[in-house]
Amino acid sequence: MFDRQGDFLFRIGSVGKHDGALVYPNRVAVCRLSGNVVITERSPTHQVLTLLDVYNVHIFLHNTHALNFA
Repeated sequence: MFDRQGDFLFRIGSVGKHDGALVYPNRVAVCRLSGNVVITERSPTHQVLTLLDVYNVHIFLHNTHALNFA
């Protein structure tokens, strides 16, 4: 995570395929009320929504497999 000036603040999640891990992150949002971090991922085969709390602890995962029309 970086501040508005581009300075590094802290790392979110880890690389991998376990809960809380990220492979193809493409969007990040922070809830102003709770401080929870919402991360979306999109790969060629699935879409994932991950929710991390303010301590970088995984609290929710929603995984949707995309349809393949090949």
